[in-house]
Amino acid sequence: MAGAPTTRPRTTSSAKLACTYFVPGSSTVDSSEFCDPAFDHTVTHAAALQATNPPAAGRLWARLDGELTDRAVLLPTVTLNTTDLLSTRVGNYRYNPVWGALIDQLWVQ
Repeated sequence: MAGAPTTRPRTTSSAKLACTYFVPGSSTVDSSEFCDPAFDHTVTHAAALQATNPPAAGRLWARLDGELTDRAVLLPTVTLNTTDLLSTRVGNYRYNPVWGALIDQLWVQ
């Protein structure tokens, strides 16, 4: 559908952040200890809306994603770094964030 938001349901995040997964004082899936029944209700509504009105659901998922970001519920604790050392004889170096240096694209003089 042209012009529809491309935001997809945050099933992984919303499942791990549901109040049902948070048990105070225990080691649970919800390591953030986030529990907001109103947020859970909106996630349920967005999931149901996904089947009947994907553009509206996309806007709702985007709003929920923004709310999680604004509330800083999940914070990354690791930043992956990669360093590639290259000779001046190497050309056509390409880096992919998933695969790293694309060796098959390199050439050597």
